[in-house]
Amino acid sequence: MGEASCASALPGLPARHDLSPEFRLAVACSWIAPAPLERLQGERIASLWSAGTDWDAFLSLVDRHGIPVQALTVLRRHLGNAIPEHLAQELLVRKKRVAIRSLIQRSELVRVNRLLREHGIEMIPLKGVLLSQRQYGDPGIRVAGDLDILVRPGEAMAADRHLAASGYRNVYTLTERQSAAVMAHYHHFSYCHKESGLLLELHWRSHFWSAEETEELWGSSTIVEVWGERFACLDDAILFLFLCDHGSKHKWSLLKWLSDIALLIAAGAIRDWDGLIALADRLGLRRMVVQGALLVHWLYGISLPQQLSKLVANEKGACSLAEKAIVALLAGEDEHSSLGRLLGGVKDAVYSKQIKPSLPVSTILKGVLMCHADFMTFPLPDSLFWLYAPLRPFFWFWRRYVRTGSD
Repeated sequence: MGEASCASALPGLPARHDLSPEFRLAVACSWIAPAPLERLQGERIASLWSAGTDWDAFLSLVDRHGIPVQALTVLRRHLGNAIPEHLAQELLVRKKRVAIRSLIQRSELVRVNRLLREHGIEMIPLKGVLLSQRQYGDPGIRVAGDLDILVRPGEAMAADRHLAASGYRNVYTLTERQSAAVMAHYHHFSYCHKESGLLLELHWRSHFWSAEETEELWGSSTIVEVWGERFACLDDAILFLFLCDHGSKHKWSLLKWLSDIALLIAAGAIRDWDGLIALADRLGLRRMVVQGALLVHWLYGISLPQQLSKLVANEKGACSLAEKAIVALLAGEDEHSSLGRLLGGVKDAVYSKQIKPSLPVSTILKGVLMCHADFMTFPLPDSLFWLYAPLRPFFWFWRRYVRTGSD
């Protein structure tokens, strides 16, 4: 009764957001629902299918949101032979492509884990194939663009050297001063393997997390054995918070990110919501959790646990924050790509403060005044490093309008 009353108090999705049948079907197909919700998922898919669907538009959304394997799996389960043949074939091609890449990524994740452990460096895999294995029991269900690993800040430069020796090239060729700036103001290095082309991100903290907050990730990790290898993995509660932080930072612009937390909620993975909410408050992640939970309620129709419903209902800005994410989710491919190009701009600085009010203004300003992309676009010697801050408006204008216009 208490849960129902809390759920009824949650704001509904404003009618001004027009969700097409194809988008609603993409949402329904973006996850493999746990057994208790499997029938409901099937009914929703059947209802949307019978109402008529533009399958080409649906396929574009599947690609846009990175959910081809989930879509094929649930459509086969609930529609069977009623799936249009050309759609089934297109999704099958994508599934095979994901399967091959996931096998390569899995093998490489094991290799990198062993490499760093041999040098006394512990790492935590973030998202990717290990999350797919954890969520679905199969590394090839969830699309992963790269490998994301977390090491302790004091071991990041050593990890960088060992990755370089094993074939990884830092995407940015940085001077000593530039590397120090990235370490101080950002949260990861990006790499591409010289031979395989695999992408990897080496994190030493989560975006806008302090060193103390990031330590919570290490304090809430356990060792598990997967694929014959021992990995440090985040506990369910801190994993949920990390995924909320990551998704919210990107305005939940991909359904594959939102489906991750939808599954954790629906599967009952979180045993202690009171403890999770207390931890979210301590880490300044309350609004990120609220935003993600309300989106899950709106789009997946999942009843939230009582404590989570109460948290959402009591947050005045919940609806506004969730609407910002709806706009990002509905954005076309070009608009979605532009979100990445604008990350770090003034609008994103304002948004960052909205989702994490405890974030120091000084931290936000450092991100606005300096961007490590500037280091490659406009390389300056370390003696002139101080010019990056005053020239940032020019650099931003050049990347946003001059270079974009010439592409």
